[in-house]
Amino acid sequence: MQDKIYFIELNEDKKYEDYKQYHSLLPLEKQQKIHKFRYDIDKKLSLIADLFIRFLICQNLKLNNKEITFEKNPFGKPYLLGNPEFHFNISHTRNAIAIGISGNPIGVDIEKIKCADLKIAKRFFSSNELEYILTNKEDSFFYEIWTKKEAYIKWDGRGLSIPLDSFDVTGGPIDKMLRMVTIHGYIISVCSRQDFNGAWCMELAEDSVPVCLQKIL
Repeated sequence: MQDKIYFIELNEDKKYEDYKQYHSLLPLEKQQKIHKFRYDIDKKLSLIADLFIRFLICQNLKLNNKEITFEKNPFGKPYLLGNPEFHFNISHTRNAIAIGISGNPIGVDIEKIKCADLKIAKRFFSSNELEYILTNKEDSFFYEIWTKKEAYIKWDGRGLSIPLDSFDVTGGPIDKMLRMVTIHGYIISVCSRQDFNGAWCMELAEDSVPVCLQKIL
């Protein structure tokens, strides 16, 4: 299995209802959870993210979709039951999804670059991280730190039970596990002990997603 990050930017013209035929690929509990979202964009983000990771599992592990079962660790991080060699992580923000797969633990986070809230940085970032942001004075540097910190706590598996100001992503051993890419105004950070060599981030248009999903119907 090749370790890789997948980036999918959603097309606002493509409706949530266009995916109706794929709903049955998900467990009923997951379908009901998606339907509870108020806005179609949130429904579509969750639906496509869940469906695409299933596609990747089927392709890489040669499993049937019905054989896929997800569980969560005590801190809420999902994992694939019965396949400890397969690791994945999902992140989505408005209109875009990032999914990482690896043979080792992995954490992924994606954010759209917009006006940064420095109050968040002052409250949750280390002094080195805050200085890094204030010195560079661009919104993208805030989101670089934010996504790297999120990717790290997701990699660790304990999530927000780890205080965000208790570690620093601007140097040291944590920084060596982090990689970042900017695509179409989004920042994606990945945390892993695995070296992501070559074309480690694959960009997909939403129109290509149904072609993939047809393979697991």
